[in-house]
Amino acid sequence: MPSYEKLLFLNSTQSKNYYLSGQPTKDSDFAYFLNKTYQEKTRSEIDINIVSDVSETTIPYQKVIETQAELNIKVEDYFFEDLKSFINNQKQDTFTENTNQVKVIFFKKIFLKVKKKVHKNIEGEPKEKLQLWALKKIEHFAFKIIFAAIFVFFISSFLFVGSAYYTLKSLESAVFNLKKGDLIKTSQNHQKAKISMSVVNANFQITHPILNLFSKNLGNKSHNIANFLDFTLTTFDGIVQSFVLSEKIYNSLNSPHSLDYNSTLLAIKSNLQQVYESLNQMEILLDGLDLPKPIYEAIKQNTEYEHLKKTKENLWGTNKLIDVVAPLLGSDKNTNVYILVQNQNELRPTGGVIELIYHLSIDKGRIVFLKSFIPQEIERLSDLSIDPPPLVGKLTGENVWKLKDMNYNPDFSQTATNISWFLENKLKTKADFVIGLNIKVLDSLLVNKKLKPFLETDLTYEQFVADNQSGNSSAQIKILMDKLLDNVLNHKFPLTDLFEMVAKNKENYNFWVSDPVLQSQIFNLPVAKNINQKDCLPAISTSRKCIPQTIHLNLSNFSSIPLNGYLERELKIVSTPQVLTVDHEIVLNSKYLKPTPLINRNLTEIVQLYVSKNSTLNSIELNGEKIEISQVLSQVEKDMIRFQFIISTPLNKEYSLSIKYSNQLSERTILPIAYSYNIIPQNGLEYKKQTIEFNLPESSRVSAITRKIESLPNKIVVDLKDIDSFGYNLVGK
Repeated sequence: MPSYEKLLFLNSTQSKNYYLSGQPTKDSDFAYFLNKTYQEKTRSEIDINIVSDVSETTIPYQKVIETQAELNIKVEDYFFEDLKSFINNQKQDTFTENTNQVKVIFFKKIFLKVKKKVHKNIEGEPKEKLQLWALKKIEHFAFKIIFAAIFVFFISSFLFVGSAYYTLKSLESAVFNLKKGDLIKTSQNHQKAKISMSVVNANFQITHPILNLFSKNLGNKSHNIANFLDFTLTTFDGIVQSFVLSEKIYNSLNSPHSLDYNSTLLAIKSNLQQVYESLNQMEILLDGLDLPKPIYEAIKQNTEYEHLKKTKENLWGTNKLIDVVAPLLGSDKNTNVYILVQNQNELRPTGGVIELIYHLSIDKGRIVFLKSFIPQEIERLSDLSIDPPPLVGKLTGENVWKLKDMNYNPDFSQTATNISWFLENKLKTKADFVIGLNIKVLDSLLVNKKLKPFLETDLTYEQFVADNQSGNSSAQIKILMDKLLDNVLNHKFPLTDLFEMVAKNKENYNFWVSDPVLQSQIFNLPVAKNINQKDCLPAISTSRKCIPQTIHLNLSNFSSIPLNGYLERELKIVSTPQVLTVDHEIVLNSKYLKPTPLINRNLTEIVQLYVSKNSTLNSIELNGEKIEISQVLSQVEKDMIRFQFIISTPLNKEYSLSIKYSNQLSERTILPIAYSYNIIPQNGLEYKKQTIEFNLPESSRVSAITRKIESLPNKIVVDLKDIDSFGYNLVGK
């Protein structure tokens, strides 16, 4: 069919003639349209006969195929309406096209008028010169537009990058000043960061579409920069607001003006939750390498980047602890708090031997009662006595369990429950909170240049440590603890420095709440020091099967001599997965850094080992000599097994302890499989080196890990410094 409009004539339709004019339509198409419509109405078909003919054209090597469709049909009246509808649609399309043609003609007329005006202004010029002149004008105008656009783009890009850098530097300065406690400079830097961030957002709107046009990758990176800065600013906003509210609480202690602790703490919790979410987003951007390399490298070199994951973990724990702060401060009722001051130089399961006990009664932030006791004073208040645990009685030779030794259970919730019951019967006051505090906190105060002046003492750290190791520090501990409580309760310490000290000594605190609901909220926090079976790490629990292993090794020095400062210890755990078991060997090596002043005595220790249920001891060796398994006490506690035994070694001589046990599995291990380990540390016990080795089956390989490792032939080694959990996936080679 030719591409111009045609007249379609239909006859043989009961002597009726139809005419259709409009857009070019093939007669074969129209015939089949009629057939389709007719079929829908009558459920019968039209006979269609297509006749074609090839015609020559005036254009060389081109031919036209002309077709004609013959329809044999008996048309009913109702069919006319469908045909009319089709014709009207064709006419409407024609009208639209004609309208568009009118618009084109209109603009052509305008162009011709402009052209005539140009000819009139430049009479007598040849046509070629006029065209050249017009092209030059257009080119010159276009060049100006392009140059202006490029100039604006580069200026915006420069402002975007410059203000982004300035925002980061301002926030860095704000964090630095906040740590110093200089709130004025912190506020100034914070405001500068907000202003420069508004410049970032304004220029981002200009540069981002252009970058997206040329490179999706560049566009995404610029978008991620803006997001990262926004999350960083949001994080700092939340931290500053939380700090201001925390300072209100801190300044309300022992003040005649009460504070609504519940509402204030709820606001802090909301801010910290927002900070946590922003840190999550920042970590995703950094881990995904979604930022330009120079910015990514600059952020990685920042000291705060190293603390990002730790900050997240601390925020999670802090949000849990916030729920118990209001009851601790006596927001609703009078609260009784007992603080156990533990000297870790004479090592005990929860930190150290109990030197002092402080009893505080708090009502709406005010201290209404404060008194300190040594354990012997409390024991003399009544005739109440308790039989000691078997191994404690064996070592001390006492038939009475002394209060200073009552922190024997490594699970602080069990220890606090026992001690609170004993104190309630002796002091006639029920404990709402029990806090364990190691004197390592006092060590940190003596070396803290910002906080030590508030203690008003000439005592040096070196002298305090020496007195501790000689057993002559009880009076000094009492003086330092009194100063510490006075400065905190009367808010003399700068809050930023106090926060820093608490964060650095988090492993030197234990916390227990008598309210079972509140205790359940902090149950899994490190500060609660609950010894229980841990679940598989989320990062590897997606494997077909995961085998969790929990280990806690605990040492107690019952020699009545403070030897912890003399000893240097190393711990190595070796784990070997088998088909039906997971075999373990725990190796503890101890040596003396310097000779002790005591001679002709032994170091006597109680070893307590908590392992996953369904575990059996295979052997115990001390310096190569076996300890009979029959001498080991074993019992099930919660969902773990607790082994207890005594070791005795000569003073000033190094020793090596080896414990082998197997964890029995309920079914055969089939690859792929995951193993998750949680090593619960002991408060007050520090290791020079602590590692865990995993021997791998020959037919397997590691497909995923949760921490940095050292890879050796058929084994991997993990340094447990600053971490307490690790997991890996095993698959077939």
